[in-house]
Amino acid sequence: MSYLSYLQSEVAEKRAQLIRLQASLTKLDGLQSEFLHNKQLIDQPELSPRYMGRGISELFPKYTRRYEDGLSRFIDQSVKLRTYDNGK
Repeated sequence: MSYLSYLQSEVAEKRAQLIRLQASLTKLDGLQSEFLHNKQLIDQPELSPRYMGRGISELFPKYTRRYEDGLSRFIDQSVKLRTYDNGK
């Protein structure tokens, strides 16, 4: 490959990189705008007074149930392994 061909392929690669960078910049600008628009929700979340003072389990019962179910299965497996180990 000649030096000119090499330089042309480098220019083509740099153009492709520039296009990707410009697309990323556009996406990043959109995300930054969304962040700035919702920044107040980070500092002051929209939890109504009825939620204040409640525990996480009351706010998110579905996830609490999953955690408790997983913990229960883990404990059951642990007991089975201990029983198996003690039986040897």
